[in-house]
Amino acid sequence: AQPRISFPDTSLERRVSIGEILLETVRIEGAMQAWTLRKICLDGQAYWIGFSETNPTGISPAYKDGKPEACRMQSR
Repeated sequence: AQPRISFPDTSLERRVSIGEILLETVRIEGAMQAWTLRKICLDGQAYWIGFSETNPTGISPAYKDGKPEACRMQSR
């Protein structure tokens, strides 16, 4: 018997544009490589997302003064 593959329930999916939640962008360049870090605000918590040239490579909570960094999006 073939294993059954289950897919996430897309009705639970929430979509947001990076432009709607972007707080800050940092470009880190070395002699051989470069990375872009983008700080976003999602549900009141700031996160750093690492990018290679085009693809996200990781996500981490942002910290300020040793504590998780809270955030609030400004109305645009």
